[in-house]
Amino acid sequence: MFIRFINFSSNIALPTGSTEILLSDFFRESTRKSRQWLLTSALIGLFITIAHIVPTKISAIGVEFNSINQASFLKVSSFVPLYFLITFLIYGLCDCMHWISTLVKNRQEYYYSIKESSLKKDDEYEPSEIQLSRAEHVQREYIDPIEDTYFLSSPIVVTLVIIKLVWELLFPLLLGVYSIGKLLTYF
Repeated sequence: MFIRFINFSSNIALPTGSTEILLSDFFRESTRKSRQWLLTSALIGLFITIAHIVPTKISAIGVEFNSINQASFLKVSSFVPLYFLITFLIYGLCDCMHWISTLVKNRQEYYYSIKESSLKKDDEYEPSEIQLSRAEHVQREYIDPIEDTYFLSSPIVVTLVIIKLVWELLFPLLLGVYSIGKLLTYF
């Protein structure tokens, strides 16, 4: 995917607050907690499999594990990160969709304000042909270029948003999947 950057003339501005929305924290507290639990359970699972620390005995409840029981214990243990993986995936996708809808709503409000300001409506009269053609001109010259490059307000902002999405959403998911895979294939 190629990203092209267009150099805007000085009279074209992005919607007010678009950069703030792009850089805002798009996870709610419940999503952050589920991500924390996913990372914790995934790291514990990786620690168990990489360091070869599989319990042979749980003295608190008086259970001893042979090698078959140890494999079963690890398979059952893989359900913990799986649960948090699914929870984080659902919460994270909902929060991302909310974040995107906020961004789109901000853009639509901005476009609407540009169109409204270009049509100077009178209460008694319909807009003239000149005003309508001016609105089409504003749409063609100002709104359409912004729409094409709305998310490309600055290369730094775009880079930060991509890094943030990878670090906060993709990395925990991949770590969870890797941990589950290691737990299931340990023996």
